[in-house]
Amino acid sequence: MSDLDLHQYILAVDDHPANLVSYEALLDDFGATLLKATSGQEALALVLRYDIALILLDVQMPEMDGFEVARLLKKARRTQHVPIIFVTAIDKNERYEFQGYEVGAVDYLTKPIDPEILRRKVKVFLDLDAKNRQLKDSLSVIRRSLREVQELRDRNDLLLRSVGEGIIGLDTQGFIIFANPAAESTLLLHGQSMLNSHISDYFLNSSNPEDRFQWLRSSIFEQCSRGLRCEQSYGLYACVDRRAFPVEITATPMMVNVRGQHEFAGVVLVFKDITDRQATEQKLRLLAQYDTLTGLANRNLLSTVLLQSLVALETNGHELVLMYMDIDRFKVVNDSFGHDTGDLLLQEVAVRIRECVRDTDFVARVGGDEFAIILETNDGSYVGQLVAQKLIQNIGKPFQLRGHDIHVGCSIGIVRYPEVRRDAYGLLRCADIAMYRAKSLGRNNWQIFANELEAQISETIRLESRLRRALDNEEMYLVYQPQLDLSTGEVAGFEALLRWHPVGMDPVSPARFIPLAEDSGMIVDLGEWVLRQAARQLVAWQNMGICTQEQTMAVNLSVRQLRESSLVNRVQVILHEEKVNPSSIELEITESMLMDDPESMSKLLHELHDLGVRLSVDDFGTGYSSMLYLKRMPLDAVKIDRAFIKDILTTPSDAAITRGVIALAHSLSLKVVAEGVEYGEIAQFLGQSECDRIQGYWFCHPMTVEPMTAFLQERKGIR
Repeated sequence: MSDLDLHQYILAVDDHPANLVSYEALLDDFGATLLKATSGQEALALVLRYDIALILLDVQMPEMDGFEVARLLKKARRTQHVPIIFVTAIDKNERYEFQGYEVGAVDYLTKPIDPEILRRKVKVFLDLDAKNRQLKDSLSVIRRSLREVQELRDRNDLLLRSVGEGIIGLDTQGFIIFANPAAESTLLLHGQSMLNSHISDYFLNSSNPEDRFQWLRSSIFEQCSRGLRCEQSYGLYACVDRRAFPVEITATPMMVNVRGQHEFAGVVLVFKDITDRQATEQKLRLLAQYDTLTGLANRNLLSTVLLQSLVALETNGHELVLMYMDIDRFKVVNDSFGHDTGDLLLQEVAVRIRECVRDTDFVARVGGDEFAIILETNDGSYVGQLVAQKLIQNIGKPFQLRGHDIHVGCSIGIVRYPEVRRDAYGLLRCADIAMYRAKSLGRNNWQIFANELEAQISETIRLESRLRRALDNEEMYLVYQPQLDLSTGEVAGFEALLRWHPVGMDPVSPARFIPLAEDSGMIVDLGEWVLRQAARQLVAWQNMGICTQEQTMAVNLSVRQLRESSLVNRVQVILHEEKVNPSSIELEITESMLMDDPESMSKLLHELHDLGVRLSVDDFGTGYSSMLYLKRMPLDAVKIDRAFIKDILTTPSDAAITRGVIALAHSLSLKVVAEGVEYGEIAQFLGQSECDRIQGYWFCHPMTVEPMTAFLQERKGIR
């Protein structure tokens, strides 16, 4: 386009073509040509060909979002002054607005867009563009344009003073040249000005009020002085009245052009108090290692401690005794007196176990009514038997619970190391086998693992051999459990669950055959089969018209699958061969898998996400996830573990944690699914807490293909 050509072009960028059609209808009579782009890359190509008067830019787009497009436009001399109006479906949020103005936006519009407001704003900027094109011919146009620019600057300044996060401007030596009201409020300065004071007066390197922040030695100064942006979530503290509290800081360098060279002129610090967030993370960390009911260590911590103990024994020459204990008649107590009384019993049992062991001994609640104890000794035989007898006597005494005398016993399995030389998993399995031997001998006794119990391990091996032929014998099948969208009341998706019914045998519980498949490596082929069958079934339902492209099919990935270098290729092949929309497939990984090796996991998840599939974290809350790592990973959803859901109506801490997890997930733009919802009151609570989806028996049990098809047809009104 020539400099004398006064024809105007508007560029609309939105990854939804329907929105571009709406713009065309609303702006048809302005006399300007509307250029349309469905991606950031396409938009950048158009601005190289046309002299754009105004850009309407969608914030949330795949691959390259609106903020990145704006940054690239502002770096080019040809486009750095083109006005950009951000259009977003995000609720109006000061952080997003500040981010938009920081990259050069002049205004925001929130979807759904008011047509009249859109037309008025477009007209303003088209008029401004027309005036700018006539700068050489009309001094009055120049003056009016300068006034409009000043108004924009004033509005940006007002925005900086209105945001909730603290914003501080520093010169190169760390002296404060600007501070917004939120900064002074966060630091409780009560109207005192921060100008000309030093950053070290307010920030610390640690929680020690004497450990003042060393500006010129800090990583923030080092990176910003080289023109690099810096984010720091941990290790920095603000200080108020000698009280330190943690802050999250984002530092952006201020660079000025001096004789054609960019020189460092200072730093803009954006900070916020993260005390509440760290408290929530600490709760999640404790939940990852300790049982909330009894306060004892949980299975995760048990595995860690047992492994560490075995390593230590190789150098100190001591012996180790592992005890596995199950409460006899616990199910009878639950059925007769209710689960609340059962929980009280477990708490009292935990106390009595502690009374029977030394302070240095390790006690864990493994799950349900099962406990584990690790004893380190020089005489494993004697100590193990002594403690086992004390436990049987102590647990056998009556429990006074809610006016009832409750009598239970305990069955204990004992394994001694190095007499039985196995790894941590093998020792736990041997102790478990010995415990079941004690139960088979009449309960309320202890048994030491011995060679004759190997027959039971042989049975496990036979089951594993049968499992290897399960797919060929067509003994495996899937059941599907739908998820309910709490905002619409519609089926939002499904989870595919694997089941095994060997010919001539009773069905085998997934809790039994899945660990076998994982240990043996068979889970890789099984997982591939599950993904293929689930994708094929989803396409079949879509072709029948009883499922939409928006409804998702969730499939679990195992630890072993995630370690396979061919995983991404396997998933890609299945998506192609089954002709399924990748965005309809959701791959689930557990939280503990996510944090096992976060750096490698992040790379793998990005590769999977690039295929177009959705990714979610299953059993969220049972492990410890750093919010920083979650933020960096390409996740779409989290599933809150049923352990938190089942008691949210009666346990305030579970309710608070559930609300906190929902809020944290939404702050990271993640959907939230609650598992194990069995009552309508729980569903109502989750809806009020803004949970997105629920899954559980209250809505629908898992079903095989035929009944699930009928269920979907009935909801669609198809006979």
